[in-house]
Amino acid sequence: MTAFRKALPAECDAVIAFYHTLIADMADSPYHPEWKIGIYPETEFIYASVENGELYIYETDGYWAGVCVLNHTACEGYDTAPWRIPARTEEITVVHALGVAKAFQGRGVAQAMVREIFRVCRENGQKTVRLDVLKKNLPAKHLYEKAGFYQVAETRLYYEDTGWTDFYLYEYPL
Repeated sequence: MTAFRKALPAECDAVIAFYHTLIADMADSPYHPEWKIGIYPETEFIYASVENGELYIYETDGYWAGVCVLNHTACEGYDTAPWRIPARTEEITVVHALGVAKAFQGRGVAQAMVREIFRVCRENGQKTVRLDVLKKNLPAKHLYEKAGFYQVAETRLYYEDTGWTDFYLYEYPL
């Protein structure tokens, strides 16, 4: 049995622990997303995302297999990208911090999460889904392209955990 649901306020500490474990488990991966404990995803970001109903948990058979944040906030640099779908901020969902627990990697969880993201966005009347992927994160690039996302740009973005780094920007029209 699977579920894609909003995190509850009482689960904030467990979500933080999930991300910390995920970061530690990926430390030796050649495709590490450059997340750093205490820097990204920040504790305040997680708490705010849960409070705002933006943090989602993907459960399978009672275990947390993955987490992500869905909101309308994009980093500086998105505003100049050549997006294919014209939309107002409130019609755009941006995917942040999508991660899958090590025990569930390679089992289609990320693909299932993306399908659930599309479902939630459609239910909420969104026009498009956007995200960025580190240029060197080939598995994420493959995941999103397989799911139907279009690469719209290669650009340098600034995040606290990566500094100025090369990213691909992706969009999925709903």
